[in-house]
Formats: sequence, structure tokens, C-alpha cells
Amino acid sequence: MTVTRECPSRRRGGGAEGARPLRRPARGGRCGCVHELSVCASIADIVTRRAAGRAVSVINVRAGQLRQIVPDTLVYCWGLLCEDTPLAGSRIVVESVPARIRCRSCGNEADVGDLPVFACAGCGGIDVEVVAGEEFLVTSLELAEETGAGTRADSGTGAGG
Repeated sequence: MTVTRECPSRRRGGGAEGARPLRRPARGGRCGCVHELSVCASIADIVTRRAAGRAVSVINVRAGQLRQIVPDTLVYCWGLLCEDTPLAGSRIVVESVPARIRCRSCGNEADVGDLPVFACAGCGGIDVEVVAGEEFLVTSLELAEETGAGTRADSGTGAGG
């Protein structure tokens, strides 16, 4: 389940009239939105080219643990980036892929966990290769159907959420 949160950055200066205020970080950290905003901009470019003028309702993305993408921040940044664009109203669904390694010595395969340790749990060896968790893919788009009145309606495929 993906939860959308406010962008964890501090608002500086007076800002533009009508600008939405940003909240302080819940955990006292720096803003992590800059990375996700640039990733969203790249996704929007891909989606715009592939949709070829058709309305998009859902973008399905697969993000590996080692890509350092925070899924809920990506979802939030997508909403910011797409506001007042042809992609407004679309949503992004992120499938998280855990990092997984294979030992070259004994062949053991295992997830690396939240604090990645790149050592074999079976034999203790460090000659390992990453077999999952480095991917970042736009896996599919769900296009919105145009109704007779010219408004958008979901395609009804049910995929991604």
C-alpha cells in the first residue's frame, strides 16, 4: 500500500501568491523531493511520448530497492509535477522490488533486507552478484477512455490498484 505524504521541505521566502505551503519534515530530515521530482519529470516525458495525445489514468512503475526511490514521495511529486498539465488526474502506482543477491561461491540466493549486507547468509562469502533490486521501469500505462460527452473515464482494466 502506498501512502501519499506532504513534501517534507521547508518553505523559504514569501513565495508566489496562492502557492501551497509545504510542511516541515515529520522526521526532521532534509527534503527528498528533488530526486523524485526529476524522476517524475523523466517518467512524464516517457508517458507523454508513449500516450501520443491519449489521456492517461494510471502509470505503473517498478522500482528496485537499490534505486533509492521513496514510493510515497514519488506519488506525491507526481501530483505536483502533473498539476495543470495533460497528465493531471493521472496517478502513479509503484511496485517495490526488494534487493536480492546470489553467492557466486555456493549459489545461495537471498534478499538483502532493509540494511543491505552484501554477504552470503549461507557461506559468509562476499563474492556476490545483485540479481534484483536495481531496476526502475515504467511497466505499463492505463489509458483513459473518452466518453460521449468528452470527459475522461477509467479504462476499467483494474490493473495496478
